[in-house]
Amino acid sequence: MKNLILTSNGFIVRDNKCADYISKICNGKKILIIDNATLTGSNQKGLEAVFNNFKDITNDVTVLTLKESNIKQIYDYDYIYICGGDLMPLLDLVHQLDLSSHFSKYLRNGGVIVGESAGAIIFAFDVRYYYDIKRGTKDKYNIILKNYNGVGFIDINIFPHWDKQIDKIKQKVQNYSREHNIKIMPIEDGEYIEYSI
Repeated sequence: MKNLILTSNGFIVRDNKCADYISKICNGKKILIIDNATLTGSNQKGLEAVFNNFKDITNDVTVLTLKESNIKQIYDYDYIYICGGDLMPLLDLVHQLDLSSHFSKYLRNGGVIVGESAGAIIFAFDVRYYYDIKRGTKDKYNIILKNYNGVGFIDINIFPHWDKQIDKIKQKVQNYSREHNIKIMPIEDGEYIEYSI
């Protein structure tokens, strides 16, 4: 099995290929849900659904707002699930906590990470593409950042919820990919991609 699983809607619902796979591999395991992407109000219902779905398959589920004082707790869990929501708090983690080093060590020690939506996007080297494409759709994408560096584990750029995107956004993705010569991989809800890191 590969140790990095990137998804669109992860374990929010239980009736698709991705959820079936997560149920199978996480059954009875120690699960850590990182909720930082939900702290600005995005995806609160998703976080609740993910927690409840994990509680159905294991007795050991913890929700944690990751910060410097508790970063070492990640090594106590078999699986880390990074909720989607707002990308900005995840970028803050990357830049403030040397998240790449911690996640790399965690994966080398046998752990598995599941990233949902923003939690999948963050594994790119640079997430500027997502802000550029989504700019003008919500206030949170209109901010100009000084640093767009992600975790840097994958050489493609995830674009989640492809099945829910309007044609205008899909066209922007295609144009942006061509104009900037980058790989953007659309993922629909229920789909997932696996990597070995």
